[in-house]
Amino acid sequence: MQYRKCFSCGEDKPQNDILAINRELICADCVDKKVMSGESVDMNNAVFEFDSTVCSFCGHDAGELDLPLKASRPICDDCTNSIERKISPAWLSPFLFLIGFSIVGGIVFNWKYFEGYFILNKVVENYVLGDIESAYRETEQLIAKIPDSKDLKFVNNYYGGMYFLSVDSSKKALEMLNEIQEPDDFLVYLKNNARLSVAFDDKEYQTMLYYAEEIYKTDSSASALLSVASANACLYATTNDEKHRKLAETQLSEALLLDDSSKSLQHYASKIEHRIATKRILTEEQYVKEFPNDWKK
Repeated sequence: MQYRKCFSCGEDKPQNDILAINRELICADCVDKKVMSGESVDMNNAVFEFDSTVCSFCGHDAGELDLPLKASRPICDDCTNSIERKISPAWLSPFLFLIGFSIVGGIVFNWKYFEGYFILNKVVENYVLGDIESAYRETEQLIAKIPDSKDLKFVNNYYGGMYFLSVDSSKKALEMLNEIQEPDDFLVYLKNNARLSVAFDDKEYQTMLYYAEEIYKTDSSASALLSVASANACLYATTNDEKHRKLAETQLSEALLLDDSSKSLQHYASKIEHRIATKRILTEEQYVKEFPNDWKK
């Protein structure tokens, strides 16, 4: 990590906490104190420069070694690998970088952009770690500071959609995702998951089956196949049509052949088995309350 001496307080501070204002190095704490006290700070001549030895994602200190750059930001090998392994649309990562450039560029106009830059670093870090809720909450903070940014609203809707899907607030998820025009298939996939959940909540089981089959066309995982089985089980429970029972049982068996080791999949399969056997359609909350250790035949 590289250090620079703050002209104002005289302390050595990490380079990433330093701004050069009119060629004088001033740390973020001192800038903050000046701004809060009403003192004039010439942000029109402020310059920020990344410490090339510190990963701008996870904060890994490489000592005196310069890290490789990704979109002009130093990044360590672990974070590079994490990003590449993430299942997310190809456009999101560079899109976040572009927003970062906009925020850093905005430093010369307003202090709020400098604060926004540090919040954005948290957003990117949580994205890499897979903590979607924190990424969503932090983009909410950014929008509060920079409400006129259409790009931030775009990413906020994306993360919000994913977060609300994960907590079964499907209507809210769909509302946020519908604010985004589809730039690729992944966003369509997210919207279809939200539409499937909304159809279940509204007891529109034929619509639920349609979206489950749409998802399975591009996602051949055991979880996606169980969604199709779940929809067929709902249709069997409400119509007594044996065709849907047979389909649900076949799809359930095939899904467990793909993966029978995951506890979450076993839980999902138990719900479907219960639905087929009893013709009762329970929500997740109702099912867990009634069968805390899962239903057994």
